[in-house]
Amino acid sequence: MRYCRGLRKLPKQLGSLEALTELLIDETSIDEIPISKGMKKLEILSANGCRCLNGIPESVGSLTKLKRLLLADCRALTKLPDSIGQLSSLVELNLERCGVTRLPRTLGNLDKLEVLAGACASMWEVPADLRGLSNLRMERLHLRMVKSTPADISRFSHPQKELSRSKNLWRIDASDNRQLVEIQGLNNLCKRLKTLKIEACEKLSQLSGIGELKSLLVLNIRRCTSIERLPYLSKLRRLTSLKIEACEKLYAFEGLGSESLDKLVIEDCKAIESLPDLSRLQKLRKLEVKACEKLRQLDGLEELKSLEKLDIIGCNAIESLPDLSRLQKLRCLKLKACEKVRQLDGLGQLESLVKLDVGGCKAIESLPNLSRLQRLRELKTEGCKKLRQLDGLEELKSLEVLDIRGCKAIESLPDLSRLQRLGELKTEGCKKLRQLDGLEELKELQVLDIRGCKAIESLPDLSRLQRLRELKTEGCEKLRQLDGLEELEELQVLDISGCKAIESLPDLSRPHILGYCGKRPVVSSSPRK
Repeated sequence: MRYCRGLRKLPKQLGSLEALTELLIDETSIDEIPISKGMKKLEILSANGCRCLNGIPESVGSLTKLKRLLLADCRALTKLPDSIGQLSSLVELNLERCGVTRLPRTLGNLDKLEVLAGACASMWEVPADLRGLSNLRMERLHLRMVKSTPADISRFSHPQKELSRSKNLWRIDASDNRQLVEIQGLNNLCKRLKTLKIEACEKLSQLSGIGELKSLLVLNIRRCTSIERLPYLSKLRRLTSLKIEACEKLYAFEGLGSESLDKLVIEDCKAIESLPDLSRLQKLRKLEVKACEKLRQLDGLEELKSLEKLDIIGCNAIESLPDLSRLQKLRCLKLKACEKVRQLDGLGQLESLVKLDVGGCKAIESLPNLSRLQRLRELKTEGCKKLRQLDGLEELKSLEVLDIRGCKAIESLPDLSRLQRLGELKTEGCKKLRQLDGLEELKELQVLDIRGCKAIESLPDLSRLQRLRELKTEGCEKLRQLDGLEELEELQVLDISGCKAIESLPDLSRPHILGYCGKRPVVSSSPRK
């Protein structure tokens, strides 16, 4: 009877079907299930998605052969009867996304229960004594509404002799729990817990015993606004991923002892002034530090020889970085909106670099010679107002994107003709830039945006740019002409508004979209078919 959404009632005679082994009523509109002792052989009762179901009768305890009770997405179901503890054969109980707020204390009698899904996601109270669940294989424990955990949370887990056989034992998820004050018993899970995720637990002020989680691989702490310190992280020797985000009072975490750490993310932790020395993190491949307004330095950064991605964004107190030349595996470097950073020593030696973005670093006046960055595909310096030049740019034969918008101090660029893979060139707002030598040779160019380049008087002949789709010259007040424009068969967007010096244009029957040039209105042509 699955998916019979118009079905509202089940016949009472259903309870006398002694040979029935499966009752599947998923996503129907029933509000009650007629259960009686007559259903002696029932093994599976699946009512997933029955959103009108508001109760399970006490008679459910008579289903001694029942192995699977599936009640996911039963939003109106807020309570389970105590008789559920009589389901001596029950192996799986699924309560994901249902409205149950308390588990019956008799649940501990289900000694064959192996799977308890979503059991704590909406609950205010978890029974303290669940020691009877000796076979429970609970890979995920959700504590979304729980005010506090049992005194010894480790009782949910396998008995000791079973641990050595399991490869993926545990995950605790305490996301979006504004009531949780404490997670007790973490120290007893030292050989079990693999993943601990805690998000938006506003009253949680400490994680007692976290240093004893010797098998922990993943630790995520986000929007826990009462946590001030994270001690004993140096003991988490197997940790591979650590993410700490939006913990506004967190001012210190002591030590990073895991030489297995692969990913470290510290974001929007406004009170943090320093991080532990990073030099021991020899396996670290990804480091993200964002919006940490008081963070002044990154000690040991220069020793991270396995680092492939480095993001430092919005850290306005950082004035300098260590020499980067030893980060020979670095592929992506984003140093954005770090307004006090003046230079990037060793940048020119990062031969594995594919993406470089230093947008918004207003104090940078120059970059090291870039000619050795032969793998570089994206170079972005948007908003570097003091940057005067880009030495070695002409040698970047792999470059596909060049974005120097808002670099007001740049007066000239090297000859661009050798950048044969360049697909996007954006120089918007480079007010002192006078010319673009070699532009006509960029046969792969698809986007050319020179808006607001008030010093440019002319561009090379554009006729060879056969892949050009967008041409924007808005506000180029001195630009007099656009030679070769009529040959651009792929052109879809043309914006020449505010180009007051242009007196005439070639035949513009091909472009899809035309702008406005000075006081001369230009009629848009129809799209090519």
